[in-house]
Amino acid sequence: MRYVMKQKWFGLLSDFYITNEAGDNKFYVKCNKGFIWDSFSFQDLEGKELLLIEESSSHYYYIKRDGNPYASIYKRDGLIYKGFLITMADENETEIKLEGNIASYEYSFTNTNTQKELAKVSKTWISLTDTYGIEINQGEDELLILACTVLIDVFFHTMESKKS
Repeated sequence: MRYVMKQKWFGLLSDFYITNEAGDNKFYVKCNKGFIWDSFSFQDLEGKELLLIEESSSHYYYIKRDGNPYASIYKRDGLIYKGFLITMADENETEIKLEGNIASYEYSFTNTNTQKELAKVSKTWISLTDTYGIEINQGEDELLILACTVLIDVFFHTMESKKS
């Protein structure tokens, strides 16, 4: 399945829609910037919350589904491995790594156990807004991949704003 994510250009951490490749709205992301916590409500078009994404620290985010732990995403800055690692809250604690040029928004999601590529993200500059193409392989967890793509965007926008 292919999705397109456009973030509104007039505000950092603005709410936005995720569309399919035909341009139809499929999901709504509501961004809540707090004093200590950032949270993102990933919703269907009727406003039902599908995932809640909460910041725990500058390197950790937690994803909840139906109020229960679903996954965590961690930014690793080590000497051996740099990038993002997603750990599922399932009995196997499945890990998914993000590979590629994450800072240039050209990366893929890979299951670390099977080495199977789950999805690809590509960012293009075609208008005044940031536009991402997200291609998710059939049968993969679309919500998780889209939510993590949102987190990567938020992380790099936050880092860019701190540099200014």
